[in-house]
Amino acid sequence: MRRLTRRRNNAREERGAVAVTVALCIVPILAIVALVTDVGLLYWERGELQNGADSAALAVAQECAVSPDTCTAEADAIATEYAGGNANDGLATAEIPTSTFIIDGRSGTVTVDTSTLTDDGSTLRHPLASVVGLDPTTVRADATAEWGTPIAGETIPLAISQCELDTRLASLDSPTTSRIILRSDRNAGNCTSGQPGGFGWLADTDCSVEFAIGGEMTPLTTGNNSNGTGCDDDPDTGFLHDHLGTTILVPLYNTGGGTGAHGGYFITKFAAFYLTGYREGGASSTRYLGGTPLSPVFGAGEKGIQGYFVRYVALGEDFELGDGGDGGLMIVRLTN
Repeated sequence: MRRLTRRRNNAREERGAVAVTVALCIVPILAIVALVTDVGLLYWERGELQNGADSAALAVAQECAVSPDTCTAEADAIATEYAGGNANDGLATAEIPTSTFIIDGRSGTVTVDTSTLTDDGSTLRHPLASVVGLDPTTVRADATAEWGTPIAGETIPLAISQCELDTRLASLDSPTTSRIILRSDRNAGNCTSGQPGGFGWLADTDCSVEFAIGGEMTPLTTGNNSNGTGCDDDPDTGFLHDHLGTTILVPLYNTGGGTGAHGGYFITKFAAFYLTGYREGGASSTRYLGGTPLSPVFGAGEKGIQGYFVRYVALGEDFELGDGGDGGLMIVRLTN
C-alpha cells in the first residue's frame, strides 16, 4: 500500500508541474502569435499602399504627359483617387511633396506618398498585439514616376518617313479623319523623297531592333520586304496580323543618302501609329480592321500598311528619355 500511495502522490506532483509550465508558456506563445498576425497585417497594408503609390504616380505622370500646363491642378485629386482605389477598403491618403513635382517643358518627375487612412484616423490598430503594448501604426509607401519623349529604345523593325507625320501633325487630335496608306510600290502623298511609300523595314533582325535619334545611318529595305526582318509575314498569324487594331511605336526617319533598298536614313524622332490594315502580297493577303474595307483602300498591285498617327502615352521601360521632339508619343515609367 505504501508503494501505491507514493506513486499516486508522484503522479499528482508531475501533473501540477506540467500545468504550471503550460501556464507560464501561454503568455509568450500568445504574444508571438499576436505579433506574427499583426505584423502580417502591416505588410499587407503596406503592399496595398505601395500599389496605390505606384498607380497614382503613373496616373499623374500620364496626365502631365498629355496636359503639362494644367496637370498640377488635378494632380492631388488623381493621386488620392488611385491611392484609395488600390486599397481593399477604399481608404488611403496621398500627397505630392511640392519639391518632388518637377515639370520641364514636356518632361518631368513626380513623387506620390501614400499612408494609412481608417474610419477613425490615420493609424492602423493591432487587435492582438495591443495586448502586449504595441501602439497603433501609420503605414507609409511612396513611388516616383517620370515622363518625357523617347530618344532611343527597342521597338519593331519598321520606320516611317518624318514627312508623313509632319504633313499630318494638325490631325493628331482627330486621327480617324486622317487615315492613310503607306505604299511600297510608289512615293506617297507629298513625301517624294526617301523610301518608296514613305516607310521601310530594317532587315536581318529578330523582329526587334534598337533605334536611337541622331545615331548612325540606318539601312532600310523597301516597304514590301518585311519577310527579311525576322517577323512572321503570314497575313493571318504573323506580325502585322497581331498588331492590327493596336498602336505601334515606330521610329521616324529622314533621308540620309541613297534610295530604295540601298537607302540609308537617320532616325529623327519616335511616333505612334495605329494600324488599321495591310497588304503584304497579292489581294488575298489584304486585311482590314474589323474585316471591312476602310477608305482609302489598297488598289491593284499596291502593297503596304494603312493607319493613322495618334497622340499616345505608353509605358516604356525600354526607352531612354530626352529631348526627342514632338512626334505625338510620350513615355511614362516608374523610377523607384
